[in-house]
Amino acid sequence: MLNGALCKLQHAVCLLCDVILYRALIILHRTVIILHRTVIILHWTVIILHRTAIILHRTAIILHRTVIILHWTVIILHCTVIILHRTLIMLYCREVLASPAILNMVARVHWKECSLSVEEETSLAQQFRDTFQPFDFTESDD
Repeated sequence: MLNGALCKLQHAVCLLCDVILYRALIILHRTVIILHRTVIILHWTVIILHRTAIILHRTAIILHRTVIILHWTVIILHCTVIILHRTLIMLYCREVLASPAILNMVARVHWKECSLSVEEETSLAQQFRDTFQPFDFTESDD
């Protein structure tokens, strides 16, 4: 009887060990599945980070090009301001000189209003030559 009880006890222990091993295998299998899914998630995370890095790099290139364009725009605007400043200085000087207090030639403030016909220019040039001919030292007195 003791032999039979011992045999049953051994059988029960073996069954219990089998159940424990089976459950341990299930837990191990589930752990492997979780680890596999974690690796997949990490893989996709790396892919997303890589694509994000590409997008950030392209954005940096676009921003760099935008800065270059803005830089050239500022240079062009600066040159335009210099040209306008010089033009305004020239116009201001012309306005002052043409004012009634100095030359009294208000009609000639703007340079486009000062154009003459070819005949008028020729006659003014001849009149200038005739007026200053006595002071011309290049002509000989032969």
